[in-house]
Amino acid sequence: MYTNNRLPYIQFLIGALAIITFILATFNICPFSLSVFSISLLNFTFALSAFYEQQYANFVLSLGMGIAFSITGLIIMAT
Repeated sequence: MYTNNRLPYIQFLIGALAIITFILATFNICPFSLSVFSISLLNFTFALSAFYEQQYANFVLSLGMGIAFSITGLIIMAT
């Protein structure tokens, strides 16, 4: 089974980015849609990790949540 050794570090950095952008969006320093897109990117890295570990149910769930957060970000940008 192939596992990417850098993926947990990437997930940690994207998770930290999501938390920082969410805090900044709370205080109106950056747009809230940027925070939602960083959460979406984090979900896509979870999907990639689940695919590497052959956990296909988690892959589909993470992929669906990433798509849902992307659509939510687009709706927030449009309003």
